[in-house]
Amino acid sequence: MKKILRHFIPLIIAFFGAFIFFLGYNHYLLDASLANLKISLRDLDGAKNLRDVKNITDILDDSFLNELAKGDFDLTFAVKLELSQQIVEQELKEEISTKEYVVTLSSAANIDFSAVIAEKISKDSQISDIKHFIKKAIDKKIAERPALVNLLDDISLKLFPGRRQANEESLKSQIAKIEKDISRYKGKKLQDAHLEIGKIYLLLKDWMSAERHFNSAVKVNSKNEKATKAEFFLGILYKSKKDFIKASQIFGKIKNQLPKQWKLFAYYQEADCLYKSGEIDKAIVLFEELFKLDPSLEVPQLSQFRAGYTYLYDLQDSKKAKAAFVLLEKDEPGVELSGYIKNKIDPDIAWQYCKSGFELLETGYKLSLDQKYTEALDKFDSALAILPKHSTSYTGRALAFYFLKNPDEAIAQGEKAVGFNPSDYEAVANLGFIYFNLGMIDTAIEQYRKAINIYPRSYIYNYNLATLFLLKEKYKLSEEFFKKTLNIKPDYAYAYNNLGYALWAQGQYNEARGSFQKAIALNSNYIDSHYNLGVVYFVLGNYEEARKEFINVELLQPKFRQTFWYLKQIDSKLGYKAQ
Repeated sequence: MKKILRHFIPLIIAFFGAFIFFLGYNHYLLDASLANLKISLRDLDGAKNLRDVKNITDILDDSFLNELAKGDFDLTFAVKLELSQQIVEQELKEEISTKEYVVTLSSAANIDFSAVIAEKISKDSQISDIKHFIKKAIDKKIAERPALVNLLDDISLKLFPGRRQANEESLKSQIAKIEKDISRYKGKKLQDAHLEIGKIYLLLKDWMSAERHFNSAVKVNSKNEKATKAEFFLGILYKSKKDFIKASQIFGKIKNQLPKQWKLFAYYQEADCLYKSGEIDKAIVLFEELFKLDPSLEVPQLSQFRAGYTYLYDLQDSKKAKAAFVLLEKDEPGVELSGYIKNKIDPDIAWQYCKSGFELLETGYKLSLDQKYTEALDKFDSALAILPKHSTSYTGRALAFYFLKNPDEAIAQGEKAVGFNPSDYEAVANLGFIYFNLGMIDTAIEQYRKAINIYPRSYIYNYNLATLFLLKEKYKLSEEFFKKTLNIKPDYAYAYNNLGYALWAQGQYNEARGSFQKAIALNSNYIDSHYNLGVVYFVLGNYEEARKEFINVELLQPKFRQTFWYLKQIDSKLGYKAQ
């Protein structure tokens, strides 16, 4: 036994030593930003709606500040953290040096952008955009670090999957250590001390203390590069406090005093602050100006991407968005946006055109304006110029031609939509709708059956098919599909009303009465159901109840159908004067 223990005790000690190491490694993680970005990406993979995505914005904000406060800082990484809350990649040397900026500037832009997307999302597909820029930031950061360190990070994340928080005690200890000797410092060394303390207070989100130290760094010598750097961090501080106007003013003031890469980053920050303060048009001008300064670099490329993205989702101007993205069709070395634009953004632009087309169709239908249908066709054509086989755009064209009273072209476009995507149940059902409105009931039934086979849980397809069977006087089939409709959507008053009619047509008057009553319970002003219930009561000989229902109909809509005739019949039977 002692011999066994002698062999196992070193292993046990080694195990606990490793466990304690991982605990310590997790607590003082070598790169908390990278860990938190991996956590945010994990959360995004499980995101089912926009609220899930918004939960990661705090992580992105903290990662952005953490990167900025480091001695090494990658600007493009920060733009990617800001392009996600604008994202984070390489790192930036403490001493200002144009050469170092050129090497380390490619991550910050993506953080900013991802954050903006997370805060202002217009559709679920943008979740994939956030994931794209965060992943780009993670990949670049991983590539810059030793494989063993990345392995330790991954093991730590599996053992401790929670979000990494700043160690406040450690940060305060760093402040105390610097402040202990600060009275002996002068000149640039004193500025460095104030800058370092200010950045640590940024991590602690002690805005007042951070501001005091950045201002102190400026006061030491307001003319040198250290003062400009302190003002840059004042801009970041005000941005973090959401005082975007003041932040944009600071970045606008200092941007031309900075080395090239920092100048580009400050340009981006100024534009982003204008965007966040609601001055979207001014922001776009600056984003596009920045791109023109040097289209070969990543921050300007991301800035132009941001301009296109803002046109697309904030202004919903698909034409200007496409024009902005076209400038990024050719990838510069180290920048890989064109493929993403072609595979992801261009389809989004096509969908935006398509969406505008359907909105014009709706306006044209409501206002009886043929011009709107023609305008809608232009939108669908623009979508098809990007995605030539876009079935939804052909569906829109089919509807436009139907409304323009061109049935042959309507059917041709609808059949194209189905041909390009036979599994597109909306295209299939829409073709059924067109056939129905052209009086081709049997063909319409065939299309709706196909649509239901693809998407059985659509209450509206089941309802429409049931109604078509009603028109064909196939009451048993009609009853079957109205009941399927109500299994999917139990609160659908129209289905109860039409089911009541199908039951009544089969002589099931008591069942029909119950169905009409349920429709009225769901919609007390449903005039058709009041009328139909009145007819059922009349047929059943319950004239008092029939009279109540027909009076309700008169109150809702005088002279509706044969209401007056029924009231006159009731008058002759009960001696009431019809009203």
